[in-house]
Amino acid sequence: MKVRVAKELIESIWSLYPRKQGKKIAEEKIKNLIIKYGYEKILDTVRKYVEFLDKTKQDYKFIPHGSTFFSSTIYDYLDEYNFSELVKMVVPKNPEPKPKKLDYRQEWD
Repeated sequence: MKVRVAKELIESIWSLYPRKQGKKIAEEKIKNLIIKYGYEKILDTVRKYVEFLDKTKQDYKFIPHGSTFFSSTIYDYLDEYNFSELVKMVVPKNPEPKPKKLDYRQEWD
């Protein structure tokens, strides 16, 4: 049985993802993910991943290409428990304040 997914749904998810390489492969993978998990779940997962990238200030060169993300990396973020654990490992809840710079120069009379 062949299932059709609207091109607009695929495009709306693709438009959120920051690294646009591998669009053709990614679109096919997004279609399959929508069929398997539902549009809302995939959309929410991509939004959370983009938020995660913003929080961690991930360097662009370390963000997977779209084809890689939608082929494999997304599965790390689909499960709510795994996603929250990854965020805990990378983003500290209360980051320690940066130490103040000490001025070692002395004033002489």
